[in-house]
Amino acid sequence: MTFIELKNFFKKRFGIERHADIAKKLNVSAQTVNNWKTRNQVPSRIYLEVIEKYKLLAKVDSKNVDIKSPYFSKESLTELEESYIFQENFFSLSKLIGTFQKKIKIILIITSIFSLFSIFYVQFIAKSVYSSTTLIVPAKNENSTNSFSGVAAQLGIMSSPISDTKLLYPEIIKSRTIAKKVLKRKFYSDKYGENKLLLNIIINSDDDFETRLSKGADAFISSINVKDKIKSGIVEINVESSEPVLVAEILEALIEEVDNHQKSFKKKQAKKKRKFIEERIEVVSIDLMQAEDKLKTFRTQNRKYIDSPALLLEFERLMRETEVQKQLYITLKQEFELAQIEEVEDDDILYIIDQPEIPLYSSSPKKKSFVILSFMFGLGLSLLTSILIEKIEDKDSVLL
Repeated sequence: MTFIELKNFFKKRFGIERHADIAKKLNVSAQTVNNWKTRNQVPSRIYLEVIEKYKLLAKVDSKNVDIKSPYFSKESLTELEESYIFQENFFSLSKLIGTFQKKIKIILIITSIFSLFSIFYVQFIAKSVYSSTTLIVPAKNENSTNSFSGVAAQLGIMSSPISDTKLLYPEIIKSRTIAKKVLKRKFYSDKYGENKLLLNIIINSDDDFETRLSKGADAFISSINVKDKIKSGIVEINVESSEPVLVAEILEALIEEVDNHQKSFKKKQAKKKRKFIEERIEVVSIDLMQAEDKLKTFRTQNRKYIDSPALLLEFERLMRETEVQKQLYITLKQEFELAQIEEVEDDDILYIIDQPEIPLYSSSPKKKSFVILSFMFGLGLSLLTSILIEKIEDKDSVLL
């Protein structure tokens, strides 16, 4: 056993590390302890005395070890040290269990306080939040002018169509425009009564209407969660509120407003497209008439153009120009009819897979989980407190 190990033992067990104090415990002189320090070695008899005196090992006799024997070796000492470590660990565990048994009242009190507080909190303080979910499939953005716009874009008449708006639905659903429309709708609330603006249910302040509407839009958007499943094309919408019936009605209103918004947008686009096509028909019809007049004049002035290669080439050029204008005019007339139909049609924009339902249970707080976690935290804190109190009491007893 080294002197450092002996010193650490007394420091850990009794909180002493002065040589005089160690010598007093072992009934030896301070000079002897200093000699041990110089050699960093403690005699085997002192080692065994410490073991027996403080009951850190079983009796040395059971090991059949004779310190004075010439056959006493380092291997025997190593065996004793291993046994010492094992016995000390066992003693520490036993002491820890004993500490918990002595401080059982403190453990029960602290654990009970945390458990009872968590139960009281989830039952009377924490606000229950209910969640309702729906699944929708946006209708494909069937653009009836795809063929026309492709040709027109090549001719430089109009730009190419934008990408499918289905990819923009998460942003549309969580837009401030939609949020403000829903906030201006009336709902029934268990707390506030019938026909109450959602804005008044969410925001209760003395600010002016526009300020409250802006704050309400932010609060409402934060309660919406949208997941866009790109592979399947399904959009999942989740809304949270403090009342189960109210949250289902809010989700229904949100879907209606998104659907109405997209229908209105579609009709505006169809109207804009119809006007554009109508203007283009007027221009193309004039170009067609001019091309036909040029062809008619050429034939009148050059009845024998077949005999002249130059006149024949000019004739083919005029014919080609007339044919292009004719095909463009026909395409515009067809798309004009389709645009008129599209402007007045009222097809569904959203297909609802799962209708919003009234939740049976609150989504948060998780009452059972919260109580269990509070119990575990209280138990851990009580065990730690009991250990600290025991340590303080041990130090006080040593000082005394």
